[in-house]
Amino acid sequence: QSSNADSIQCNGANPRFNSLTIDGIRLNDGFGLNSNGYPTQRMPFPFDAVSGIAVELAPMSVIYGGFSACNINAVTKSGSNELFGSVFIDFTGDSFQGDSLEGDDLQIPDYDETRYGFELGGALIQDKLFFYGAYERYDGVDFNNRGAIGSGAVNEVLVTQAQLDEIAQLSRDVYGFDPGTSAPGTFDFEDEKYIAKLDWYASDTQRVAFTYMSNDSFTATASDGENIEFEFSDHFYNRGAELNSASVSLYSDWTPNFSTELRVSRSDVDFLQEPRAGDQFGEIRVELDDVDVYLGGDDSRHANALNYTIDQLVARGRYQLGDHTITGGFEREAYDIFNLFYQHVDTEIRFDGIENFRNGIADRVYYGNAFSNNEADIAEAFEYAINYFFIQDEWQVNDHLALTYGLRYDYYTTDDAPNLNTDFEASYGFGNNATLDGRDLLQPRFGVSYDFSDTLSFRGGIGLFSGGNPNVWLANTYSNTSTTAVQARIDGVNLVEQTYVNCEAGVPVEGPGYCVPQNIADVVAAGDGS
Repeated sequence: QSSNADSIQCNGANPRFNSLTIDGIRLNDGFGLNSNGYPTQRMPFPFDAVSGIAVELAPMSVIYGGFSACNINAVTKSGSNELFGSVFIDFTGDSFQGDSLEGDDLQIPDYDETRYGFELGGALIQDKLFFYGAYERYDGVDFNNRGAIGSGAVNEVLVTQAQLDEIAQLSRDVYGFDPGTSAPGTFDFEDEKYIAKLDWYASDTQRVAFTYMSNDSFTATASDGENIEFEFSDHFYNRGAELNSASVSLYSDWTPNFSTELRVSRSDVDFLQEPRAGDQFGEIRVELDDVDVYLGGDDSRHANALNYTIDQLVARGRYQLGDHTITGGFEREAYDIFNLFYQHVDTEIRFDGIENFRNGIADRVYYGNAFSNNEADIAEAFEYAINYFFIQDEWQVNDHLALTYGLRYDYYTTDDAPNLNTDFEASYGFGNNATLDGRDLLQPRFGVSYDFSDTLSFRGGIGLFSGGNPNVWLANTYSNTSTTAVQARIDGVNLVEQTYVNCEAGVPVEGPGYCVPQNIADVVAAGDGS
């Protein structure tokens, strides 16, 4: 169980170290940004589509891998000769919520949430070809429950409403930017998901299954939400992902003792990190005595784009030899990742107090970009693959005792390396262009199961597990080489006296926030930053 929506926490480990498999195909967060471990903001498939779920905390079978917390395997429904279906809807809103906490009145914004869906399954050809589909949609809200002192917000921050109103007015009048609201409120979101599945019994010994899943969702996320921070509503950002996944599986019984499984799948994820303020205006931070106030686009969303594709192949065979069941096979996961992430591309400007914000006297100005001042040149793409080999024997020693023992071997391959930074190499004596190519890990497993009686069993084992790949860290070795882009900072700047360049198209004001001071843009263009 976990505090994250829809996520599962096993053995006290972070959900990122889990592995979620849908009908035996892994469907994990392939980059490592989501705290729930899923590739999407919420559970990526309709709940009604699930026939059963098994949570394996420490499975000693070598067929399980890619995790170091637990393996969660969901089996989806299939059609049958008899047509079946269901429909559901649920609703909630502010009228269902309390309006006080320990005797204090709370300011609860007006909102409503609706979730609905349906499923349908049946036969296209009796006893031969079956279909199943499920759809679910969630129209909900995210809460901004923070407000000024005396606002009645669930979380009141040490800033007055008069200070926030003055900052908002100066932002509009002096800088030409509307920062949004400072009152508690809600942000609408949508979460839409569906699954379609076909099962074809090609013969008495072979079955083919095709599954397609899609999930498109986002949530409004705070950028700077600590107790000593306050952000206007447009400083939040939309965070989400669009997932499309397709898989084909072939199950074959070649003899009464020998069977095989062959699966091929592709999952494509287009990640969303979009400033609610738009992509024209940078981040402004006004530092008061007790609180820092933020407006504009969060500095980590100025240049932020991510999409990745994961291709999976699973080939597995099982042979029954007397009291022994021998299982062996091969799996491959190939990652193709495109990542653009760089801070301060639209500048971050910090002011010491409201008066300096009024007069355009910046304490600091940050700017980061490619040497060309074109953020597209920062983006990096790379590919790598993990190859899994495994073999094991399950030995039923007698009616009570069973032993499982085997080996799982992971081997990494890639042809892509980060750009070599020669200054780094000269300073530290080694390059920054090392990769995972050739890295490997052998994982022995041994398990024992003893049925003492019909109601009492003992199980134990020892084994090595690996998984929860933090590809976001790996991506940083490609994008943060300082060979294509740098960060720069200037202090004590009178913004009124600056010449501005690199203005976004169609901006209302060619000035701070919308454009970049010429002197700091020149520093970045010369590659003299850090």
